[in-house]
Amino acid sequence: MAIETTGVVFTANGLVMLNDRANNDPRKNPFATRQDALDAIDDTVGFNRVEGLIMYYRENYKIVAGIFDAQGETFDVNNDDHFILFNSLEDLQAEFEEQEVIKGGVYNNFQVEGNIIVCTNTDGKAVFTGFNISEDYKIIHLINNSDFEIQIDNESSSSLEENQISLPNNTVSVGLQGTTVFAYITKGGLNKWQIIDVFGSRYMPEHKGLTEDAAVVVSENSVSGSKQIVNLYDSDPSITSATLTDAELNIRVPGRVVGFELICENAGDNGIVYKLVNDTTGVWKKFILT
Repeated sequence: MAIETTGVVFTANGLVMLNDRANNDPRKNPFATRQDALDAIDDTVGFNRVEGLIMYYRENYKIVAGIFDAQGETFDVNNDDHFILFNSLEDLQAEFEEQEVIKGGVYNNFQVEGNIIVCTNTDGKAVFTGFNISEDYKIIHLINNSDFEIQIDNESSSSLEENQISLPNNTVSVGLQGTTVFAYITKGGLNKWQIIDVFGSRYMPEHKGLTEDAAVVVSENSVSGSKQIVNLYDSDPSITSATLTDAELNIRVPGRVVGFELICENAGDNGIVYKLVNDTTGVWKKFILT
């Protein structure tokens, strides 16, 4: 038998539906403001001002727990009890405010005024070096609906240190119709914005540490990884000799793998291709071009 749901809690792990018993206590149905919560005491709610009484009210998009003292007079905020609660999915969607970026350029200490930042610029690329920290917006979604890639710079000195973005690489590019989610991280003393999700980007921080370009591969277990890119052929028009030895070839093109071909179009009468057939012993074969 399905349980009827009457509310939605937005937690760090996602949306959690509440059953009908979760809202039986009126104090846990958030009031619109702190004053509304205070006015409801000894009135419609029917609770007396007693020590430890907890009332919940909205503060921007958060829910705040207020606790009364022994005299039932002081309504203090318990910062450890902050969470976000909405009565319906419609309320949840309404809490997300959009902000639009209509021009390209470099944005330092970008003033965040919404949960969703939509880039619609058509005059040039938008570059973000940092976002102003805000009590209202600790998670922001950046959507690229512009005509250019969005550039995100790592810990750029163009923005204040506390507004900077922490990345493993120097820059990140978000492609057309791509999205990025940022969270302001304070744990571990970071105190910077960090990317927690990205779509439509070639940014792959999991491959940090590579010293040269590599190919991205996927194993049979659906695990992505990287493999060094290996050239399987090269050409050298300066070679004219038709009698190069294995030793001479291994000096000219060292460290090659089986199958590597050295194309010498001016060697001999018609040109020659030298092909490595054993990369352990360094044995080559010669093929005459016709």
